[in-house]
Amino acid sequence: MSSFKITIKNKSNNDRAFLLFQDMPVPTNLNQKNVFANIYQRSPTINGTGSAHTDFTMKQQYYAIYGTSQATADGAIRVDTGDSVPAKLGPNGTLAVVTTVDHNGVDPTWDQSQMANTAQAKGGFDLRADNTFKFPNPNEIYIGCGAPDPKTGEVIPIQTWLAQPGLTSQIFPKVIYYIAFGRFEPGVVVDRTTIGQVLKVDFSGAAIPNATFTLNNNGTYEADDKVAANGVKWSFGNIDGA
Repeated sequence: MSSFKITIKNKSNNDRAFLLFQDMPVPTNLNQKNVFANIYQRSPTINGTGSAHTDFTMKQQYYAIYGTSQATADGAIRVDTGDSVPAKLGPNGTLAVVTTVDHNGVDPTWDQSQMANTAQAKGGFDLRADNTFKFPNPNEIYIGCGAPDPKTGEVIPIQTWLAQPGLTSQIFPKVIYYIAFGRFEPGVVVDRTTIGQVLKVDFSGAAIPNATFTLNNNGTYEADDKVAANGVKWSFGNIDGA
């Protein structure tokens, strides 16, 4: 299982907290407006006048999830994982099927009878909400992809959408990550139009999956000498689709 690491050094002269979320292509059978990126990790506040830094570590380990949402104290929407199953990427990948308890249309559970089936798309897995779901659902059940918190192992939503009955979606995680400023909690829905400029780090094809960046006092990032040598690609600017 591949691991990835991003180190951020804060030399901006301002204390900063950093957020990490992952690039996940929108499933082709869903409307982009209805599919949400979720904050995956959050750093503590990092001092900006010394040599303070923070590390983000990630693995290519994914889960099919379902859960519900709630408003946070600052007015954001956070999706919380209700349950999860490990997702193997194809070919011979996971097909996870969410049904409802006693077919009541509102309370989600995994359809264990379907778990032996597989998804064949390379690099992806399939997630289905069966026809027992009511839509709109009074419980506002979200489904999607999650990844483990590197410290606690808790499965954090990283891409979610409201469950729609009878719809099977293919999920293709990419090893591309975004770093932004903020103090939002993991699971909070990312608003691409307001999150501002982000650092994009692309580990696709990287020989060594480590990258270190310095946030300067002009608000931009500088990569250390090893980033290019490691085969890591990066950019800084507005997020795609904002």
